[in-house]
Amino acid sequence: MTFLTELARLKAAAGNTQAYSSNHYSRDSLKSFLFNRADAIEALAKSADAVVKRWDTPNWKDAPATANFIYALRDALAALDAAGKG
Repeated sequence: MTFLTELARLKAAAGNTQAYSSNHYSRDSLKSFLFNRADAIEALAKSADAVVKRWDTPNWKDAPATANFIYALRDALAALDAAGKG
């Protein structure tokens, strides 16, 4: 299950009081899920920020290739999905 799929499921359950008993999800589960992936979430945010900054660079010829930033962003997404599986 990907990070986004699990996050959506936990968010829905945390907002649904009937889901607490039937699925054993709660706000604490959501907090724990995010806390355990904090480093990967931070790396993803930094990678996304780098892509945006690269896109907005006025002197784009003087900056590294956009592909380098996209590869780093892909790696950060993969790390986020892998973070909870270890």
